[in-house]
Amino acid sequence: MPMQGMPMQGGPQNFQGYGGPAPMPIVKGPSKAPGTILIVLGVLASFVAAPILFFVLWFQGVVDMTDALAKGANFSNGGTVEVTGAGSYMLQISGGEATTCKMIDSGNNVYDMSPFQSDKSLYYIDGLNNGTYTVRCEGVDQKASMTGMSVSPNDFTNTIGFAFLWSTVVGVTGVVLLIVGIVLVVRAGSKTKELQQQAMMQAMY
Repeated sequence: MPMQGMPMQGGPQNFQGYGGPAPMPIVKGPSKAPGTILIVLGVLASFVAAPILFFVLWFQGVVDMTDALAKGANFSNGGTVEVTGAGSYMLQISGGEATTCKMIDSGNNVYDMSPFQSDKSLYYIDGLNNGTYTVRCEGVDQKASMTGMSVSPNDFTNTIGFAFLWSTVVGVTGVVLLIVGIVLVVRAGSKTKELQQQAMMQAMY
């Protein structure tokens, strides 16, 4: 029987509690915000801005061409026309074809027109000075009517090409931003994981 006033061995006086594992330090890795922002911008540029830009530019070109067609002049072979704007002129022959067409200015200078894509009913010419010209076509029925306008048929194809070019530039830029953003997010995640592992090792030892 233990003596009164003597501490018991193994009693509460000799107990040392277990404090548990050391707390895990908070690790702050690189921010993923820059990469996330680039991903969002890339998606918007590639899948939103590029298609909208193509449609807007194409629609604007169609409107301009429609306006030019509305201002076209109707005349017979040998009639006079006015060349304005960029110095281009397009001639549409209705009800027939011509072997050759030419435009003659007030100084009797002759300018040969070219068939558009071998279509003998559609002729055009570029590089004219603004002014009044006489249109003469060979091999065409004298009763055939003609419609002319100060545009080039190339303007129609250029409209689509211009819209496609700029929408492609925006789309490719968006893809680049998307790729760079993904790379930054992946690197930030990997770096954060690496710092967490280092902190865990330091906490253990």
